[in-house]
Amino acid sequence: MLDTGHVIPDLIRNRHDEFGLFTRSSILTKLVNVFNTLILVKIAVTIGVVITLSLVAERVSTSVAGVLSGYPLGAAIVLFFYGVDASPEFAAKSAVYTMPGLISTQSFVYLLLLRVIVTTWKNRKSQ
Repeated sequence: MLDTGHVIPDLIRNRHDEFGLFTRSSILTKLVNVFNTLILVKIAVTIGVVITLSLVAERVSTSVAGVLSGYPLGAAIVLFFYGVDASPEFAAKSAVYTMPGLISTQSFVYLLLLRVIVTTWKNRKSQ
């Protein structure tokens, strides 16, 4: 019977297997490299989104840029990185619950806007 119970303790003690592929230092180095790569990708995506939205605001309108910067783009970026960091299955399950969040947020903003319009109209009418 093959005993594989020694593999993890050996990795922790910075030992390696017979090929030298799974040393503790090489695993940590790979994890750090992956982490650094993900950070750089996140920074690049964020910079790209900000630049794109500022160009839309300049060339189209600030209203369109505001709508684009709201839910759909933000949720897409977050779900993308959920898929990269956690798993695609987690991102897919999370995507189902983003729509009720969008609906509730937009309903709140719409009702707040209506309240401001009505209050402003009543104040102007009474003056």
